[in-house]
Amino acid sequence: MNLSNVLSVAIGLALLYYVLSLIVSYITTTISRLTQMRAKDLHYVLRERLQDPETYEQFMSHPLIKNLKPMQVKLMGREIWDGDVSQIPAPTFATALFDVFAPASKEEDKLEQVKTFIADLPESEFKTSLACMVDSTVQNIQTARENVEYWYNDVMTNVSRLYTQHARRIAIISALVISVGLDVDSVTIANTLWTEPTVRAAAQVKAEKYVNQAPAPEEANVAAYVAELEELEIPILWSTPVPQDGQGWSLKVLGWAITWLAIAQGSSFWYDMLRRVKSVSSDTSNRATTG
Repeated sequence: MNLSNVLSVAIGLALLYYVLSLIVSYITTTISRLTQMRAKDLHYVLRERLQDPETYEQFMSHPLIKNLKPMQVKLMGREIWDGDVSQIPAPTFATALFDVFAPASKEEDKLEQVKTFIADLPESEFKTSLACMVDSTVQNIQTARENVEYWYNDVMTNVSRLYTQHARRIAIISALVISVGLDVDSVTIANTLWTEPTVRAAAQVKAEKYVNQAPAPEEANVAAYVAELEELEIPILWSTPVPQDGQGWSLKVLGWAITWLAIAQGSSFWYDMLRRVKSVSSDTSNRATTG
């Protein structure tokens, strides 16, 4: 078995998975943006943490929070999309929350009014947390705000985890749809790369291009990526005959499954893998030349 050919096949597959992962990343980002997934996750976690519906509504209606809303998107003068708040800086959160607790109060009186408001809240985990952050040892409103900011940063960590989980689900589903919908059968493609020297050579050239200039996932041009894969003359987009027996379908499903699991790993994973395999291949070629 020729090591150079094995590495070339590995480069071709890594390139394929990397490009498809970029498409998955683009789809995931687009769906997340259109569905305002991060904003919804933020609001969900804040409702859970603030617990009191009235406090939550007053907080979200605060001018500092409303000013964080993205600008409306309009088409021909008509609003087609109105974004919601998806990021709240910790200082803004603390300032707005204390304004809800003690509106229009003087700075020197604010701390006592905040403590009074907290004491009047319904019993909840939120009240207990606030009471710990603004207890008798806190002597000024700035220290109280800083304590709330630390607490809020932990809340935002939970928001990020929730968003990552939701984005991961979208990526896994998108990877499955691409694998089957585009008929990206890793078994057939690996066989093509092994038996077709010209396809392996073309993959080497494109791999060099992507290694030297990695595109950002959000800049993905899906149609252009699919076209580049077609230029490699690898069998995708149902370009091979449909299996006629159970064994053929078993191999087809296995090929889809391999692709699905591979591209679900993400573009960063396959970019690093492509670079490593390309480096090993170059070192092997150099040793063979000098030897």
